Amino acid sequence: SKQNSGFSHPSQTHWLLYCRPGFELDCSQELLRQARQQRPVLAEQSGITSNSGYVEILLNDQVPSYHELIFTRQLIRLHQSISNLSDRDRLTPILTSINTIPGNFSSLWLEVPDTNKGKLLSGFTRRFQPLLEKALRDQGRLQDETWLPRLHLFFPEKSSVLIGISEPDNSSRYLMGIARQSMPHEAPSRSTLKLAEAIEVFIDRGDQARLLRQGMQAVDLGAAPGGWTWQLVSRGIRVTAV
Repeated sequence: SKQNSGFSHPSQTHWLLYCRPGFELDCSQELLRQARQQRPVLAEQSGITSNSGYVEILLNDQVPSYHELIFTRQLIRLHQSISNLSDRDRLTPILTSINTIPGNFSSLWLEVPDTNKGKLLSGFTRRFQPLLEKALRDQGRLQDETWLPRLHLFFPEKSSVLIGISEPDNSSRYLMGIARQSMPHEAPSRSTLKLAEAIEVFIDRGDQARLLRQGMQAVDLGAAPGGWTWQLVSRGIRVTAV
């Protein structure tokens, strides 16, 4: 059997937030606090599962500001949810649900929780994505316009999916909200990835060019084994490492 639930109440919006597993309560409370500062009316969590890596929040007419949230990795406006998906045909009910969402999309992201259980689903999403993407392109729903919203399909498990959209200017530009970094073989430690991720997440490309120019000087206090020093030197910055 298939159960399809739409979030269509005109004055209420369901939001899906990704977070690091173990920080679900912090993520939820932070967003609710922001929403109540906008307008102290309906704002509640739909239930929290510890170490799940995501939360659902019901708001009235408040629109969260992604860039002011710390614990939220991704911010998605939910439109539909489907439970009890059949192994024989997941495509049909998912397309039917997507067809209730107005407008077109710039991209299709199939995502899973950032947990050990979620990682087991990554093979399934890689196989399923081309089928769904082709169907949406045949319908003209996927277009190469970066200003259009992204379409997200979040699979807590194979048999259920949450469907929603994110706006490019009010969400993370990374799949699953995680800025993946590859470890440079020349770097002395993996700590270089922490600084690389912080630069990518907290400083936009324009400010990076302005604030991290070649020939500038920096000081790395506590530079051992030197991962942060290496990250800055690789950007052409002269570093005094203490």
